[in-house]
Amino acid sequence: MKLNDTTVVTSECLVIWDGLTKPEPVKGRDGKPDSQKFNIKVAVHPNHPEVAELRALIDEEVRKKYPNGPGRNFRHTLGPIGADEIPEIAGWLVFTATTYGALPPILDANGQDVPPQRHAECLYAGSAVRLMVSARTYDTDGNQGSSFWLSGVQILDATRPRL
Repeated sequence: MKLNDTTVVTSECLVIWDGLTKPEPVKGRDGKPDSQKFNIKVAVHPNHPEVAELRALIDEEVRKKYPNGPGRNFRHTLGPIGADEIPEIAGWLVFTATTYGALPPILDANGQDVPPQRHAECLYAGSAVRLMVSARTYDTDGNQGSSFWLSGVQILDATRPRL
């Protein structure tokens, strides 16, 4: 569901990888850790209506940053899952959403805060979530691509089988 010109709330996605409970340190210019990177990799069914909205967000950001088109090695954020990767959801689309500095809000299916001590038991490969994301592009150290900023997570089902 598109919230505004820059933000989409996804329908049900399945967690592939949880980097919210295991954030990565981010080094500052002096080489010392000065922040944390929180991310989550999810799969979304290609027929969900939000897929078109996610693609439109990315396309608009790419047009703004690269008016003449991106380079040949540009990495697009939405890509299919192959049958050899996770057979149960082959053909679904996968993407990663990231935020830096602070963990985004994590809510349960009723919109209530999930206590931090429960995050790991609720966010695992196979649990169902909804994400609030905005598109972004990057051009870092010769790597160009698109990704999503993560603004929030809603855990819809933490009883699903693991992938």
